[in-house]
Amino acid sequence: MKEQILTTSGIRMSWRDEFLTWNRSFYGETTKISAPLSEIWNPDVHLINYADRSNIFEDKDTLVNIYSTGLVEWHNFIELKTYCFVDTTQYPFETEICKLHFSAQYLDEKEQLLKIQLQDDYFNQFQSNGEWHISKPDKIRTYTEIRNSNSKRFAGVVLEIEMERRQTYYVWKFLVPTVAITCINMVTFLLPVKSGAKVTLSTFVVLSFTVMIQLFNQSLPSSSDKISQFGRLLWCLLGMSGLSLIFNVVITAIFYRKCTICKINCSVCNFAKLIKNFQDKPRNTTCCCKSKEDEQITELKYIRTQEKETVQQGSSMENKSMFSLNAQFREVTITIVLTLITRLSATMARCLPIISLKRVSINGK
Repeated sequence: MKEQILTTSGIRMSWRDEFLTWNRSFYGETTKISAPLSEIWNPDVHLINYADRSNIFEDKDTLVNIYSTGLVEWHNFIELKTYCFVDTTQYPFETEICKLHFSAQYLDEKEQLLKIQLQDDYFNQFQSNGEWHISKPDKIRTYTEIRNSNSKRFAGVVLEIEMERRQTYYVWKFLVPTVAITCINMVTFLLPVKSGAKVTLSTFVVLSFTVMIQLFNQSLPSSSDKISQFGRLLWCLLGMSGLSLIFNVVITAIFYRKCTICKINCSVCNFAKLIKNFQDKPRNTTCCCKSKEDEQITELKYIRTQEKETVQQGSSMENKSMFSLNAQFREVTITIVLTLITRLSATMARCLPIISLKRVSINGK
């Protein structure tokens, strides 16, 4: 089916020949004989949409069964290759219809009529392969038609087969990887710029979609005329991944101040700043970038603030140490004073009874 060719094997055909009848009672009740196909008349039947050969009676050495009623049966296992129109719009999830068109080329409808009939168990005789299958018996249809050619009407029959492509293989080969790569492409915008993986992951996504498109194109039928919707989806996803790669590159460049546009804006702003210095009336203008002088001033301010903070921290440490020394001195002084007071009070308590005794002895005298 990749080259739009359907191969079928096995065909059974029967017709009635009035010149091949006999009375079986005259020939010992013989009702059937076998004869080579080359010794009898062959019907005018050709395959119209053939890919290999049109005449199905090329092998004249095959045998046919001839009955006394004039019925002739021919059964041969031959390969018939026919062209099929493959519509790849829904590929790889499409349904294809192939036809086997048999018609006469020399005998018109008055001389020869064609009919097609399927057996009762015809659906069970079909064997599906790994890529195509026939889901229901009504997917096989037959009908007759009349073909006009050279002012003659020729009878024809058509066998129409509707086949569905098996989708499991293509789901795991194309659909699941496509969804996974698309999710990875969305995750690139969630990564921080400092990680350094935004551009790398976006490049990986672009290359993955490129390989996916190449594999998908290789699996397409080579003679297909229409574009697959899934192929268009892959190309759209490739374009979106390319845009995401560009956005991530721009974001990374802006983050690291390596964008050319930013440098141009800086030069324009610096030029405007020089012009403002020569004007009499200064205006309130803002610059998107800083010049080298501004950066040096900013660095000096930063150094000075760091020095002030260091001095403040040092002074605060000195104040803390002085406060702690004063507190210790106060505690020692208070302890000494309290000790002296306790000692004085003890000596005073000892001296009071001696004084009272002296006073009593003086009065007694």
